[in-house]
Amino acid sequence: MLGKEILADRYVLNEIVGEGSYSVVFRGWDKVEDRTVAIKELKRSGLTVQEMHEAQDLFFREIKILKALDHPAFPKVYDFIYFRGRHYLIMEWITGENLLDMIERRGGISEATALKYMSQVTNALIYLQKDGRNIIYKDLKPSNIILTGRGKLKLIDFGAARFYSRKKNKDTHALGTPGYAPPEAYTGAQTDFSADIYSLGATFYHLVTGQEPFQFRFRFPSPRKFNRKLSTDFCVFISDCLKSREKRIPDAKTARKRLSGLIGWSDIDLDRIPQEWKRFIHFSFSVSVVAFMIIVVLFGITSGFLSTLIYMGSSSLIGFIIAVFGVIFPYFILRIGVGLFWKKLHYKINWIFFVISMLCFIWVCMGWHSGKYDPRADGYFMQCQANCKNIRIALEMYANDNNDHFPGKLDQLTPKYFRRSIPKCPTKRKDTYSKSYHTDAGHKSYTFYCSGKNHKAVGVTGNYPQYNSNSGLIRR
Repeated sequence: MLGKEILADRYVLNEIVGEGSYSVVFRGWDKVEDRTVAIKELKRSGLTVQEMHEAQDLFFREIKILKALDHPAFPKVYDFIYFRGRHYLIMEWITGENLLDMIERRGGISEATALKYMSQVTNALIYLQKDGRNIIYKDLKPSNIILTGRGKLKLIDFGAARFYSRKKNKDTHALGTPGYAPPEAYTGAQTDFSADIYSLGATFYHLVTGQEPFQFRFRFPSPRKFNRKLSTDFCVFISDCLKSREKRIPDAKTARKRLSGLIGWSDIDLDRIPQEWKRFIHFSFSVSVVAFMIIVVLFGITSGFLSTLIYMGSSSLIGFIIAVFGVIFPYFILRIGVGLFWKKLHYKINWIFFVISMLCFIWVCMGWHSGKYDPRADGYFMQCQANCKNIRIALEMYANDNNDHFPGKLDQLTPKYFRRSIPKCPTKRKDTYSKSYHTDAGHKSYTFYCSGKNHKAVGVTGNYPQYNSNSGLIRR
């Protein structure tokens, strides 16, 4: 850390990652939040008085625009500080590779990839151009588009962005990158939303052909001249983006409709959904997930599925099931439940959830060890059913060996038919069938049922499940 400048005892300036006419961008570190950040510094040296005023105007306008944005395609603004006579803008650090570096490293992109990327960019432009924001990005180009590790695009550098007003006749500052900026950007006239559409066309012309737009001087040949794999419809779309202002695709919404026809996606403008509805959808989805998880667990317990699974499995399986429902389930309940109110949770809160889940795990294990709440006790039906069937088979084998006579007591089935003991009820964990077993005077028929403490009485003939030689297993 020695030798590195620290701003306001919080932000550490590391290496320079970008530089423009009026600003320098550093990779930085936020000591308080323990995260990497982008730090943009307004230049003060090497500028005339007029240039300094213009730089400040653009810098503060960029801050105003970025603070008004809430969209995954744009970096978040964390802080703005004035330190030792210099202005700094602290922003989200975007991890990934810009599209210019990508095509220089591996060549141009395919039409399918271009359509996927164009869809993301046009959605971002729709958000900027929506009434109430009316923002023109003005510097759309491959180097300002970052591809993240998740395949999502982020638009950076809003230094040239401006608010559009129909009352104005010209732009305050003539900004834009040669080759990507439309012809009207150099005439002094006010640029409108179609300026970003021109930049969209020039950007993706470059990406699919590998040709620098500046060389064509606003007269672009068909992209197929350089890439024969491109479809006619795609080339027409790019060409329509690059036409003169009067003939050009006017805005991002229109461009998105054209793209929908090319890629076959439904034309859904997600940005038109009110924020309240988005929150409601998020809340409903989260509640549905939690409710579904609870229903699955309750079904597993009440149906006896979990209990049967435990009885059929080893002690390792029992431990696994306890871990799942003692740690993982409480964790996700807490995580989703709190997520209803907080869009992004800090990593420290996740640790708190994990600790709470571990306490739940210990609680379950202690209860399991003490026998206070054995999850197997609730799954009596399937295990009792299996016990009754096994006893029935043993009784039939006994009768075959004894002239069709059944034993006077179930104990007589051991050890020949049951090597160890009569099956035990999962509720009491002891033999509850022998108490109810009896035969007629000639030992030609028999009946028995489970007399477990927690089993419900059925009619007047005994507890559940029941079995007799004439009716078989009696279901409720």
